[in-house]
Amino acid sequence: MLTAVDERATPRVVSLEGPGGFGKTTLALMLCHDPRLTDRFPGGVLWATVGEGTAGAGLAAQVGRLCEALSGDRPGTADPEVAGRRLGELLAERAPVLMVVDDVWHVEQLEPFLVGGPDCHRLVITRNAGVATPDAARVDVDAMTPAQATDVLAAAAAGIGPATMARLLALTGRWPVLVGLLAGAIDTYMADGASGEAAAVWVADQLAQHGPTGVDTDDTGSRDRAVAATLETSLRLLSDVERDCYADLAVLPPRAVADGQALALLWGARNVTGAQVALVQRKLVRLRLAIGRWTDQRGPALQLHDVIGDYLRHGLDVARRAARQRQFVDAARRLLPTAGGWRGPGGSCRRVPGTCGRTWLSTSRPPATAGSWWRRCATCGGSRPGLEWPAAPRRPATWRTSRRLKASPCRPRCTGSGTY
Repeated sequence: MLTAVDERATPRVVSLEGPGGFGKTTLALMLCHDPRLTDRFPGGVLWATVGEGTAGAGLAAQVGRLCEALSGDRPGTADPEVAGRRLGELLAERAPVLMVVDDVWHVEQLEPFLVGGPDCHRLVITRNAGVATPDAARVDVDAMTPAQATDVLAAAAAGIGPATMARLLALTGRWPVLVGLLAGAIDTYMADGASGEAAAVWVADQLAQHGPTGVDTDDTGSRDRAVAATLETSLRLLSDVERDCYADLAVLPPRAVADGQALALLWGARNVTGAQVALVQRKLVRLRLAIGRWTDQRGPALQLHDVIGDYLRHGLDVARRAARQRQFVDAARRLLPTAGGWRGPGGSCRRVPGTCGRTWLSTSRPPATAGSWWRRCATCGGSRPGLEWPAAPRRPATWRTSRRLKASPCRPRCTGSGTY
């Protein structure tokens, strides 16, 4: 991949393709941190993560973030095509740029990122063949080579015999995410006093007992069974409370990075607080059940691998996942400040800025019944009707007002209108 980027005849679009868990995003990150890219792309590197269900306004927002990175301003549009044209204009004014578009699922998701920018090269990361343009150079990201997988396992545990090593490679199909999980489990058993060979044999026996005898990486069903069996091998090293905490991570959005404060909110209902949060977090990272991250503001954090996140989300039925989400939201809601002691019918009030810059106080959740309630203007303290909320059996978790407030000031000094 580095060779393709260095050549002057590089295709304008390069597509990394392969199943989830094969290291496509990791390869792209390695490329972006290669020092040779500084000379090749003096305009810098742009990165956008799309996601399976992203479309419409959500897709326009992703494109808008790149516009903001280039110009400092985000286009005020919910149309991905309009946002894409603005991005193309900005790219045309800039030195050569490498744009990475990660987790693309559909052709329509990629189109806004391909507009304009004659000196911009795009690196597309996708699980699905045929998403990139017909003239794109395709790089298939497949299973690890035997030597690569052996190096990963040997680094975790010295002394694994050739026969046991060959058995581990067959059980994992040399799938990077599974190899990493096994390496973490073997390393933990060795910390308890086992030899490298004994730990590897134990893990291999557990995986063979609860999963397939080998992984066909081209077969989705085989991959799913292998993930379940390999995860179960690692989950046995967790206490009951730690397993519940790990299952709670299913409420996180795909590729979300959760710092210690977010984890404390998520796990507080299980009485995992303070230093215990950091201990559980470190253990999950050590077992390779999560990816360790670092945030400049809040320090250590973790992130779920795409494959593992999907497995956890599908492992919870709708009711249990909703219950965990409700606990998380309720804990986060308690952090919202109250203003002047005023509480609306839906809970604590919060400040919601309008597009004009005026701020209103709004309830932190919509009311359970139909009708409307009053909002208080944070500028002058005057009250006026707010959102009209129709009755419905279910409402989405995210919500917004259904109409624009007219520019009739509460007091002479309070003017303007806002859409929320």
